[in-house]
Amino acid sequence: MPDIDRTADIKVTADQGTVTAEIPLAGHASKHWLEFFSGLVSLDRHQLHAEAEDREDRAWVIVWLPSAGPDFQPEPMLDAARALISQANGMEQQFQSGAAQIEGAVRGWWARQQQQPPVLARAPPHGRTSALPSFAPSSSERRACGALSRSSNIVTSECSVPSSTSGSTASSNAARRCR
Repeated sequence: MPDIDRTADIKVTADQGTVTAEIPLAGHASKHWLEFFSGLVSLDRHQLHAEAEDREDRAWVIVWLPSAGPDFQPEPMLDAARALISQANGMEQQFQSGAAQIEGAVRGWWARQQQQPPVLARAPPHGRTSALPSFAPSSSERRACGALSRSSNIVTSECSVPSSTSGSTASSNAARRCR
């Protein structure tokens, strides 16, 4: 988690009514941290115009300040940027802590799975060829599906009518489920 690098120099540039302050951060920022910072900026009540960038050398927080008259004080806006950096660090720390807890739970589950004997497949119930439920259409449903596709000039190769439908409702169900 990057924090302000107080040993590096800040970059300040003035350009047509705007002063840009680029605050150097120590090290690089993760994608999550950059997203956290961006989200915090959008919620900021000071209406701070800032963004964080991870560049080749380090991460930077860029703050755009109006170059208003002599009464304008940039310190509160820069303090707000510093506070958002701290908040983003706290959010990143919570994220990493939560991720570490989840990772530990997943690894614990996996270790328990490796200690258990393998689960053998059950034999299918009497008269069935598969232990999985059948979703194949019955013969009356196939006829209804075929009739629907012929009557509407739709060429279809598949019918997905559930096997639980009865003959009288097969055509209405086929109308809804035939592709």
